[in-house]
Amino acid sequence: MKKLLFLLTFTILSCAKDTQRISMECYVYDFSTKAPINNVEITQLLDGKNVILTKTSTKGYFKVDKLTQLSLGLESRNLAILIFLKKEGYITDTIEIYGSTNDTYKRDSIFLKKF
Repeated sequence: MKKLLFLLTFTILSCAKDTQRISMECYVYDFSTKAPINNVEITQLLDGKNVILTKTSTKGYFKVDKLTQLSLGLESRNLAILIFLKKEGYITDTIEIYGSTNDTYKRDSIFLKKF
């Protein structure tokens, strides 16, 4: 009975789809003017949906707190985390992060270019 329970638990956990978010903070500036850009959408693809995590402040600053979501599925999404920075009139930038939820991604600044 214990072997059956262990096998069932292992099977369910091996099919878990774990989507995680790493804590991060950064400033976003215009590439040409070096001025901070407000209302840049910081998004991530979570379980197939593009989710807005936060937006930049008037000083161009944003901070994303940690979050781990666990749901049942057939694949794992722990290899890399993609964060998108979107603002109308600017080219969308992508941050690719490797690590675990114990890590904090810090970058002094990101510069977005206009179309």
